[in-house]
Amino acid sequence: MYFDLYTLDGEPLGWHKPNSAGFLKLGNALQEAVKRTPDLFQLVTEYQGQQVGGYYELAQEVLIENDDITTSKTMGIWEWAESAQRNEHKHCSPLLKLAPKEMKLLSIKRLMMPLIDGALSKFENYDVRKFNHFKLFLVSSGNKNSKASTHSLTEVLAKLTQLRLNDYKLITEIRVKEKEERAALKKAREKEELKEELKEELKEELKEDQKEELKEDQKEELKEEQRQEQSFLVETHSIESSPHHIQASQLLTLEQKLRKYALEVADELEAKGQSREDWSKQIAIHLSVNTGTPSMIAALTLALAEWSPFMHMITKARKSLQNTPDEPTELYNANLYQVTSVSEWIEVDQQNLDQINQQAVKELRAWAKEYKNKRPIRPKEMDDKDERLFFHRKGLKEVLCVVVIQNPENNEKLEFIRGVNVEVSLPTGTLCAERNAISTAFCKFPQLERKNIKAVAVLSLDEKLSKLGPCGACQEWLKKVLEVNPDLRVLSFNNPNAEKVYVRPALMI
Repeated sequence: MYFDLYTLDGEPLGWHKPNSAGFLKLGNALQEAVKRTPDLFQLVTEYQGQQVGGYYELAQEVLIENDDITTSKTMGIWEWAESAQRNEHKHCSPLLKLAPKEMKLLSIKRLMMPLIDGALSKFENYDVRKFNHFKLFLVSSGNKNSKASTHSLTEVLAKLTQLRLNDYKLITEIRVKEKEERAALKKAREKEELKEELKEELKEELKEDQKEELKEDQKEELKEEQRQEQSFLVETHSIESSPHHIQASQLLTLEQKLRKYALEVADELEAKGQSREDWSKQIAIHLSVNTGTPSMIAALTLALAEWSPFMHMITKARKSLQNTPDEPTELYNANLYQVTSVSEWIEVDQQNLDQINQQAVKELRAWAKEYKNKRPIRPKEMDDKDERLFFHRKGLKEVLCVVVIQNPENNEKLEFIRGVNVEVSLPTGTLCAERNAISTAFCKFPQLERKNIKAVAVLSLDEKLSKLGPCGACQEWLKKVLEVNPDLRVLSFNNPNAEKVYVRPALMI
């Protein structure tokens, strides 16, 4: 956060950023000020005729004691140009010209939070009307009963951010109203045109396409009603732990909130007659961890990795006074990239695989080519009486596998064992390709041990089953192998031609 400081005489000192201790002190002071004046903050989005990301003017100035002044080059709780190694003439405030004794009490009249604004600005580039719900979680840490925690400051940040999101809601309502007005005019014109067309026709003889148009109008009205139900909410999430010792497990309550919301989305889709499976397409998780302790950043990332969040990275986040209303810059614009959990399939360049796994890919492609040459027709295309359907009648899908083993009779030699799934139409008629290949390897090499199994490559010949991994039973088999061979690698592919290679760490089998 940046604060616009003034002396008690009203002399402007410019924008300043507090140091770590200053943030805690300011959080407590501002929270007390909000209790006295609930409408303390006013959002401003235009400065000197230009649009700005957003800053806040205070209805009443807040006085802050500037402690710990020891020398002429100390500004107490504030960071300044020399300590931030910035250009003195451009970034230094007149505060440097004052004697230390004159800096005991300072006044705050404006403040801004460039990190949160930088993250939110990404959403402003979209049409905010496309969001039904927008929830922002601000995570803080420390003992709630201690003044040396960030909880008080986080509550203030939540209040400020809610003002910003309320502005989104206002923008949305204005846009909805404008669209409603346009739609009303359009409908009036269409009504007049329709009257002309129906002068010689009875109303009961409306054309089918006109009925469809009416249905589309009803759909649009429903969409508008949903948009008017938009919510833009801010929540704080407190962790009773030092920011230097946060564990991912302490953030499970935050992750539980996400899961509960995801369930609500799935239920809502089902109620509308849509597929529950589409819930993941309706939710996007964004994670901003630009400042904070390594422990907090690691905990947040690990706790939410399974959701494949979009990361907001602001590279200049730790540098002081890089962006103010007086000197706006693009430095706080967030760069986005999506994180995938290590338990997810990760696309890799084949050249980046080790020799064993490169050979597994090569052998799997050769096996797929040979198999499709000998069985060119897929089960779903076969006639029900076709004898060749016997081995895949149950599931109508084919899965190929190559298991790479170290020859137990010659440790310098690799063996590539092929497998295919068998799904005979019986209650116990299924044998997966992976277990088929491992069993074949044991038949061929009775001396085989778990440590000899080095890699497993799996390919589905069904276009709809890309990046197919081991089923539950096969996972249990491979976990047993993993107990003695942590170097085991599982490979999969994007389509039946095995064009792209995906890996999954064996520890996540």
